Amino acid sequence: MTEPVLQLAGVAVDYGRRGQRVRALDGVDFAVGRGEIVGLVGESGCGKSTLARAAVGLEPLASGTVTFEGRDVIHLGRRRRPDYLRGLQMVFQDPYESLNPRRTVGELIADGVRLGGGSRKQGLRRAAELLERVGLPTAAADSYPHELAAASGSGSPSRARSRPGLRA
Repeated sequence: MTEPVLQLAGVAVDYGRRGQRVRALDGVDFAVGRGEIVGLVGESGCGKSTLARAAVGLEPLASGTVTFEGRDVIHLGRRRRPDYLRGLQMVFQDPYESLNPRRTVGELIADGVRLGGGSRKQGLRRAAELLERVGLPTAAADSYPHELAAASGSGSPSRARSRPGLRA
């Protein structure tokens, strides 16, 4: 293996439940080299998502360490992600955990442009282009994620626009 980009050593994660501590992970060690792909496979409830969330700093560690490119991955809480961790990302399987429900679809898409050094205006313009490219109206940029999710059951974005309460 090449030099590890992501390394977990002795990782343990605890959850509190009814005043008791439940150890969800205990003593997990693994490393991922540059260009490698790792798949976590296991039964429902075995800790795959907890491990992934701990690896990117979304779950606090009870013990152990996680490093990315040689630097500690800190628990984020509500803090802004440090610049050196921008290369460490997670794709959630549940869309409701993936998108901030208080921000519009356009703002969420525009973040990528802004993180790359572009302006808010450039990001919103690119968001409209991308929405159009996938068959959604540019007005979808002003919608909130749950509004598009509700509209997706309609079969087409144009039919969704005519439904009351939807701005897509």
